[in-house]
Amino acid sequence: MTRTILTMLVSLLILAMAVPVIAWERPTRGERQQYRQERHDARKEFRQERRGDHQDLRRERADDRREFRDERREDRQEWRQERRELRGDFRDADSLQEKRAVRQEFRDERRDARQDRQEERQEFRQDRRQDRQDYSRDRRQDRQEFRTERREDRRDLLD
Repeated sequence: MTRTILTMLVSLLILAMAVPVIAWERPTRGERQQYRQERHDARKEFRQERRGDHQDLRRERADDRREFRDERREDRQEWRQERRELRGDFRDADSLQEKRAVRQEFRDERRDARQDRQEERQEFRQDRRQDRQDYSRDRRQDRQEFRTERREDRRDLLD
């Protein structure tokens, strides 16, 4: 009987020591609420940053388009001026040979201008494609970092 009582007392002592340890390991209600609030704030901040990044990207793209159009407008004005000069040279040409030379120069200029425009368009498209890919990669990386941070926070809460 003494042995039974002694065994019960020892088990009660072990239980009394284990209960605070078990309760201590679990996060309290306040800690869980604080964790949820921090995560909510972090998600909100992440969305705001993402929205701001997207708006910045849209502004940059609009600025790029505007610059591209302005450059093309300037190029067209230069081409018109060259065309006027070539027409004047054609009118001022005295012989048939000079007229042919001016005509050939005009064709060469027109072909070069067309090729330049085509190359500029291709470069512009490639730059925009690269910008989109960079933006997508950055967003993917940000999302991954956010998830990793969230996992670490959850692990810290439970540990």
